[in-house]
Amino acid sequence: MVIFHALMNIAGINSQVIHTLNNEDPGNDLKRRHFLKKIGLDLSEPHLKLRSTETNVPQAVQQRRQEVAGTSANNDQQLEMPGNIRKYCFECKNKNTSRYYCKKCKKFVCLEHAKIWCRLCTEEKFNV
Repeated sequence: MVIFHALMNIAGINSQVIHTLNNEDPGNDLKRRHFLKKIGLDLSEPHLKLRSTETNVPQAVQQRRQEVAGTSANNDQQLEMPGNIRKYCFECKNKNTSRYYCKKCKKFVCLEHAKIWCRLCTEEKFNV
């Protein structure tokens, strides 16, 4: 394990030397730890962007992945559900099916468990 760390340390120093010699910009003096962090983030960026597009994870996880990857969190076209889908209300479990769902968390709710507000009250309450 110690040999691996030594090799990674040498590879980091060598890559910084090559980068510094190729880019003779005087304002480009990065400390080694900043340089290594930048390289790590640049190398993982394509993977982060790919992971941020996965839809089979909870909404909160997907939003956090999009924040980290720097991709658009407003994929309304992708998240919009068609109106003809009916699923069980998450409150009733196996009792009622509904075509209505929460616009925030995308959970289906029956009208018995839904709170209905007019547009003006919604804008007032949530400062929209």
